[in-house]
Amino acid sequence: MRVKALVLDIDGTLTNSGKEIAPATKACILDALERGHKGVLASGRPAHGCGRYARELERYGGYLLSHNGARSVAYGTGETIYEKNCPWPPCPACTPLRRSMAAGWPPIRGTR
Repeated sequence: MRVKALVLDIDGTLTNSGKEIAPATKACILDALERGHKGVLASGRPAHGCGRYARELERYGGYLLSHNGARSVAYGTGETIYEKNCPWPPCPACTPLRRSMAAGWPPIRGTR
């Protein structure tokens, strides 16, 4: 059997309106994972906002893509596979646009 990846967005795909994984959904996912497929949780959320769902599936290994793909972690081991951070201090040309959108900054290395 070839190993396949089961990639799931969290909000509105994996979870219901109560932000819970429905029992029937979880049973189907666990069946695929028990057959050797890899689970990948994907979200625009920061990694700490996805941990609850990753913990439900971590015994099977798999990956967490957070920050809209800016960070990838193996959720069984916590190993960072990929990370792309915004520079700090931020680009001066980006600041007016960010302020007009009332947007925060994605993952940042360094101090503010």
